[in-house]
Amino acid sequence: MRFLRRFALLLFVAGLPVGAGAAVIVDSAGRQVAVPDAVAHVLPAGPPASVALFALAPDKMAGWIQPLSAAQLGFIPPRYASLPAVGRLTQRDGNPAELVRIAHPDLIVDIGDVDRRYADLADKVQKETGVPYLLFSGSLAEIGSALRKLGPILGNGAEGERLAKYVATALAEAHKLAARPAAAHPKVYFARGDGLLMPVGGNGPAEFLRLLGVRMLAAEPDVHGNATVTLDRVRAWQPDYIVTDEPGAFDAVTHHPEWRMVKAVKDGHVLLAPAGPFGWLDHPPSLNRVMGLRWLARKLYPRAFKDDLRPVTAAFYRLAYHQEPAPAQLDLLLQESPAHR
Repeated sequence: MRFLRRFALLLFVAGLPVGAGAAVIVDSAGRQVAVPDAVAHVLPAGPPASVALFALAPDKMAGWIQPLSAAQLGFIPPRYASLPAVGRLTQRDGNPAELVRIAHPDLIVDIGDVDRRYADLADKVQKETGVPYLLFSGSLAEIGSALRKLGPILGNGAEGERLAKYVATALAEAHKLAARPAAAHPKVYFARGDGLLMPVGGNGPAEFLRLLGVRMLAAEPDVHGNATVTLDRVRAWQPDYIVTDEPGAFDAVTHHPEWRMVKAVKDGHVLLAPAGPFGWLDHPPSLNRVMGLRWLARKLYPRAFKDDLRPVTAAFYRLAYHQEPAPAQLDLLLQESPAHR
């Protein structure tokens, strides 16, 4: 009897069925959630979950968080253009229980930050609606694990495994670069706003730089994970590259005379991350960032790679968005001197 109880506990922790019609999953917050044996409709709680769920099981996704623009829709198969906008459960002043009742999902999935606020929200919504609610970390290091675990739940274990392996390949590239001696790494400054706002904390753009092992300008983050620096400090540090995901910041750095004394600007090493249908480095922080990690690795360490970014990009889009970009779309994504997108 003791053996049977111990065996049942092992099945429980592993997320395997311990009873008919349900499985118990342990999510990233350590919550034990019983999920139905068959999931026909899954509701993303926020933008990061919508991107991951679209890659994993687009035909089961209840909808996008908000309507996609015409430019975004150009990157996905037309049959998914009519998916409704379901709203954001994680919005602070929203009514998540009402959104769930309207969508009628079998399962809710949130992907992103895992802290007390989001865990409490998941517990509250699950209790009020009776719909199981899973919370997974959206960090680059952990999103592959989330996709691998979600695959069988959504009846698409093989696709979950393919996505998880792709993430692992991108992380392996980054880890190999990070293992280089410190002196072999470029100095990289990430710019936002007017060029003097630098994201340094959390799972945002600074996560890319940490994974790649690059040398970053030291600064203490504020409550939003950003730091404000001075141009004099950037000039004194003389970064080899400046990276941004905002056209406004790109213009500020490349067009204003006061930036011309910065090494990265003089060398033409100011990089604006591609975007379409979602940002490659953020917005939202989800699976889309894996392409950004591979792009940034090749931009910062060009001698370490012999492959062409066009097929690398096309392969990711086939996997994540179920449609390869047209040649003109690839040209726009990978142009060296980007116009405003």
